[in-house]
Amino acid sequence: MLDFTCNKRNQVSTVSARVHAQNFEDAERWAYNNITPLLSFWSYQYDVGIDIAGYEVLEEITQTQKWVFGVVGKRRTLDLTQGSIPKIEYRRLLAAYREAMNSTNIFYQILAFSKIIEGVQPLRTARRKDAVNKGEVIREPSERFPSTIDEVPVSNELKEFFKPYVGRKFNDVFKDLQIQIRNAIAHLDMKDTKQVLYADEFNDIRDCERIAPVLHFMVREMLKTEVEMPKPA
Repeated sequence: MLDFTCNKRNQVSTVSARVHAQNFEDAERWAYNNITPLLSFWSYQYDVGIDIAGYEVLEEITQTQKWVFGVVGKRRTLDLTQGSIPKIEYRRLLAAYREAMNSTNIFYQILAFSKIIEGVQPLRTARRKDAVNKGEVIREPSERFPSTIDEVPVSNELKEFFKPYVGRKFNDVFKDLQIQIRNAIAHLDMKDTKQVLYADEFNDIRDCERIAPVLHFMVREMLKTEVEMPKPA
């Protein structure tokens, strides 16, 4: 049974449910698979955008809690003396990066991150061609994941997602992830009911949550290479 409550403005703001589950993930799966289809229907029925800002999972026997929020981050100190706005050809990539970081939609994050990776390639091809014509040499670092999982600069919770890619080149990993990326991007393709993912299925969201941090890591490192790239020798 789902219990909906309203805020002070008489708007539906929270929903709760009591379920028998084996663990936190089992409870999350049940709640997600039963609540999000209703939210999607309401989004259509009332023609409004509805998203999940966060949720709490409480184990009643032990009172152990788990909190999940749509956007989790750290405050940064603004330093206007550090760096400058990159060249115009990079601004499109950075705009997509900002959109990905602002989005709570995992499918859109994957779309944005993958398009950034794809967008870097033609810039590099053009730069190498220009360098060859000028007789210059460009030294770009080898972009690959750290050689050990301990060297991956992410939280311990995310490290397991990176284990299959330790020591591998970005290009090879990006190729390996093409099927998952394509399915995530095409999640609105109503013709394919087998491979395409959809937003009301917990397992589909969880699969995307495993590759999004990997794409994020690659994108950030690639943008560092572009923005901070040394001048031709």
